Amino acid sequence: MADPIVNQPSPPNPPVKPVFSLDPDPNKGGRTIIVTLMVNENPVNGQTVQLQESITGRNTEYGYPNNVCNDIPPY
Repeated sequence: MADPIVNQPSPPNPPVKPVFSLDPDPNKGGRTIIVTLMVNENPVNGQTVQLQESITGRNTEYGYPNNVCNDIPPY
């Protein structure tokens, strides 16, 4: 549970980013989810902080070579 997430618009604030969205990079083929959390402990006097991370599946196959998730070879 996370609190106080403020991704929902509330008057007079404009709409904000959705919590979950797909990465638009065509090289990622729609396999990366971007998670954006907008946090504000005090919406009257506080400042909203944006936390953003991306998530991809690992050890999955979608018609790609089965070695794409292998460990990185040593240099």
